[in-house]
Amino acid sequence: MTLRHYQAFVAVCSEGSMSKAAETLYISQSAVSQLIKDLESHYNTRLFYRVSHKLVLTEAGKTLYRHALHMMLYNQSIERDMLAGRGSQVLRIGTNNAMIVLDLACNYKKEHPEFSFSVIHAPDDELMALVNTSQIDFAITAKPSAVTDTEFVSEFLAEIPFCFICAKDTKLSPLLEDNSPRLTLEELSQFPLFINTMTDEIINGLHTAFDSRNLPLNIAGRLLDLTALIQYVLQDFGIGITHKNNFYVRQSFLKTITVEDLSLVNSLYFLQRKCDTLPHVRSFIDYSLKNFRWIAEESVSRYFMPKLT
Repeated sequence: MTLRHYQAFVAVCSEGSMSKAAETLYISQSAVSQLIKDLESHYNTRLFYRVSHKLVLTEAGKTLYRHALHMMLYNQSIERDMLAGRGSQVLRIGTNNAMIVLDLACNYKKEHPEFSFSVIHAPDDELMALVNTSQIDFAITAKPSAVTDTEFVSEFLAEIPFCFICAKDTKLSPLLEDNSPRLTLEELSQFPLFINTMTDEIINGLHTAFDSRNLPLNIAGRLLDLTALIQYVLQDFGIGITHKNNFYVRQSFLKTITVEDLSLVNSLYFLQRKCDTLPHVRSFIDYSLKNFRWIAEESVSRYFMPKLT
């Protein structure tokens, strides 16, 4: 059996189907199917069974999956060790907050110019799958429940507070006319909410708060583009929710809203597999853990927002 067989097998495990695995690997579905058949023939056992149009691992498949992941990780270690010194090393990072990664990468590169970065911006569940299949070195993300698996380890990085915002000259409601509006949860439930986040932690926090009071929650938009969120807010389509740093650099035309009995925080963690961590990955994580606070504070004064029309 070749590494190609195990790569296809891991992709099918991650995606749950032959067709999606084929798209990930950029090969035909028939090629993936044949590679899986080769494995089942070689080990003389069934690796998957089908449940509701999804492929699920058998017990033998679960055993092979653990070994296949370690094999791929070891192969990557060989590649990096052999290529060390022949060019820049690449840190493969997944995140649901690309700006935080930019802050960390820019500062780290000043001290380690030999490094380069590749970044995947994706929701938490996709990041988990990418870590699980060794397609990224680690993720900076909310802590998922799956880290209880003995294959994973997480390290706390920071808490990112979120805030409610509206335009300074908003005409959306008389409740928002003060320079520092203050709303009850009941009053907030009257407004459409536009949220700038890829993590479920903020969404879950809202649902918990509103459900506890039996209040309707109107999430009118979940926007990945911060500029789009600001435009919706400035046009009085509703109240925006974003992390506080985004407000600090745009406060000339926005104001924050205090909501009684509601605080939203996005907790960020480094998430990686509990296999041997490569030295340059460990170096970046240690640097980030040590310097995150001042890097975040410095970024507030460095960034600016182009004029919105």
